[in-house]
Amino acid sequence: MRARHPTTSRRGALLGLTLGLTLPPLLAPPAPAAAEDVAPEILGSWRVDEEVARAEVLRTLDEELLGLPEEDRAALRETVLAELERTLREVGRGIELRPDGTAVLLMPDGPEAAVWTPDEDYVRIERRAPRPDEGALLAFLEDGTLWIEPDDLSADALPIPLTRR
Repeated sequence: MRARHPTTSRRGALLGLTLGLTLPPLLAPPAPAAAEDVAPEILGSWRVDEEVARAEVLRTLDEELLGLPEEDRAALRETVLAELERTLREVGRGIELRPDGTAVLLMPDGPEAAVWTPDEDYVRIERRAPRPDEGALLAFLEDGTLWIEPDDLSADALPIPLTRR
């Protein structure tokens, strides 16, 4: 599975948060998986992996900010890391994706019921009682990590990595 919005890859999202840019991904996305192949590999319990999130942000920043002066890199790095920490405080602790198409989002203020559906090469997750400021989420697998990001292209949010519990 891969990101539905290839122009807002994790790399593009990092700088987009700080510079208001949408950058193309550095590598071509893998071929999409068939919908029937998506569901079995995403089932089960997943937890937010803060260590992977921080490592990915730092790795990506180092790659993308290479040509900037050191003081600019330091300022952007501080801004993006602060945004990541804010995001990690606000997102849930994990998710359970069940075979019947239901899901439980483990949010800071308690569990939330959701439903999920495979759609091309990603999984769409919708809360049963959505909050006015929150839309659907997209989840995709990459190298054994489940990445969740908002479906809304205008959302200033980093994709969040989850690993199996």
